[in-house]
Amino acid sequence: LGDVKLIIDLVSFSFKKNLDVTNNFLDTKGYCDNWVDKHRPLMEIAQKKGMRPVIVVDANGNFQQRRTEIVTELTNIKMTGIPFFLLPNNGDNGNLESLLFSMMLQKHMAVNTCYDQYRNCLPQNYTKPPEKDKVYSYAAAVLPANKIKLAQDGKRDYTDNSIWNLNSDYLLNLKNFLQQHL
Repeated sequence: LGDVKLIIDLVSFSFKKNLDVTNNFLDTKGYCDNWVDKHRPLMEIAQKKGMRPVIVVDANGNFQQRRTEIVTELTNIKMTGIPFFLLPNNGDNGNLESLLFSMMLQKHMAVNTCYDQYRNCLPQNYTKPPEKDKVYSYAAAVLPANKIKLAQDGKRDYTDNSIWNLNSDYLLNLKNFLQQHL
């Protein structure tokens, strides 16, 4: 949900086009084994309606492995023409959170410093919070107290330039990909 909201806000901000969740996105519930094959019927329906499906998913820490998985799956179901983009930037290991970290404003980096110190001081027998929690903590800390609900995944306003930088150079590859396929 957070990646969809980011794409909607990025397209609106960068290209002055409005996308909506209902007509422009298929809810795939995240990536899993045989992801492409499981969603083939949805992609075929979209193609029959004259839409051009594209895939945007996390590299999940291993860009090359995820790329190979998707190419193999698309080849196996004979849908090799479907373009795809792996977050964070279609070349590096990482995920949506990696991309969001690059969009955080320098003036608010104290929030991340504190969060990292908290994670590092936890004893080894404690579970370290996931990166998603760091993104939430950042957004929650810099938002006014009466707007803390807007820190939740899917509710963030990435066009709010007091919190996020949609002009980050790290977004260039994603912007170029989206511009090609709008």
